[in-house]
Amino acid sequence: MINTDKYTGHTEGPWVATQIKRSEYSDEYIIESGDGMLMTGFVGLGNDGVNAKLMADAPLLLAEVKRLKAKLFEAELWVNNDSY
Repeated sequence: MINTDKYTGHTEGPWVATQIKRSEYSDEYIIESGDGMLMTGFVGLGNDGVNAKLMADAPLLLAEVKRLKAKLFEAELWVNNDSY
C-alpha cells in the first residue's frame, strides 16, 4: 500500500500540463498548479504528452488513493464485525 503521508503539504490541484514546444523528436511540457505556480518541466518523447498528463493528474490520483483506503478500512471493519 502507498504511504500517502509522504505527500503531506504538496501543492493542491488542479495541475495542468501545457505543451510549450514541439519538435520532430520531442514535445516539451510544463506542469502548472491552479494558482499558476510552475511545478516542473518535462519532455515527452513521442508519447503525446501522456507522462506529463499523468504528472498533472497527481493530485487527483492521490485523492482517489486516500478515498479508496478509507473505504477499504471501513469494509475491513464491517467484515470483522468491528464498530467504526
